[in-house]
Parts: sequence; C-alpha cells; structure tokens
Amino acid sequence: MDKKDIKLATHKGFESLWAQAMMYSIVLKERYEPDTYICSPLRADTRKGVDMNVSAVRAYMSYAIMKMGLSATAPHAFLPMVLDDEVSEEREVALQFGLVLLKKCERIFVCGGHLSAGMLGEIIHAFKFGKEIRVFNRGVYGVIKEIAEQDGYNLDLLVYDASHHYLSLSASEIIPHEDDE
Repeated sequence: MDKKDIKLATHKGFESLWAQAMMYSIVLKERYEPDTYICSPLRADTRKGVDMNVSAVRAYMSYAIMKMGLSATAPHAFLPMVLDDEVSEEREVALQFGLVLLKKCERIFVCGGHLSAGMLGEIIHAFKFGKEIRVFNRGVYGVIKEIAEQDGYNLDLLVYDASHHYLSLSASEIIPHEDDE
C-alpha cells in the first residue's frame, strides 16, 4: 500500500463513519452530552472546498469519538445540510447554535492547518467560557498563543498536542483528490 492508498483509506474510514460514531456516542450515554467541541474551517472559495471542509470536520469528529473515546460535536458537520453559510441570517443562526454547544462542552479541539475568522471567534469564546483549548497544529497554536497573549487571555487554557497528528491536517491533506482515487 503506497502513501496515496493509505491517505484514501484513512479518510474514507473516518469520514464515512462520522454518523455511526455519533450514534455510538449517543448509545453509550443515556442522554447525549458532548464533551468536546470540534473547531475547524467551514468557509472556502468554492463549493467543492466547503464540501471538503465538511468532510474533514466529520473525519475529525469521528477520530475524536472512535480513537480518543470522547463525545464530540461539530455543528458544521451537519448544519450545512439545512442552513446556507452564505446567507448572513442563516450563518448567524449557525454561529449562535455553535456557541450554545461550545458552552456545554468541557474542551474545544482546534483542528486543521489554518484559522478562519469563524474559528477565531469560537476560540475567543472558549477562552471567555474558561474551556480547555487543545490545538494539534503547531503553526495554528503559535497564532492562537500570540493572540491570547496580546488580549490577556488565560494561557493555562491553551494546550499544544502533537500526539494526534491526524487532527493537525487540513482538509486538502486528508481528503482524497479526484486524481488520487
């Protein structure tokens, strides 16, 4: 199996299992209460890019559930099916829903290789809510740390975690391209 085959198998495994992983997490608890909020990009320059980001967040969520034993949630894993991020009123509804979920979680996982404006807003709220902020990409961690220092946020909440490399990868690194298949 070459690198391209491993990438394809890994992505298809995690992304295709996201709904099953969520159901598994629900069944294990009497009432589903997520403990981990997945923060990753949604917006992109093209519809294909948005679809890749949705696939990536589903893969991150599945990884957190299946590999780490957590009850993870990510509103942008399912809200794009019913709300249009390009319509400002619908985007605002989605962002507010996300903040409600974030408040209920113990921690936030910042996944992927870059920060979007929406992610930064969620991270700032996580600091304000006193949530642990676990970042898997060293470059993203550096940017968040710099912002936190400038704005006086509690750096004890910010954790760099290199032990789950998969969560540090961007959508383009984990989603197979058409020419890869």
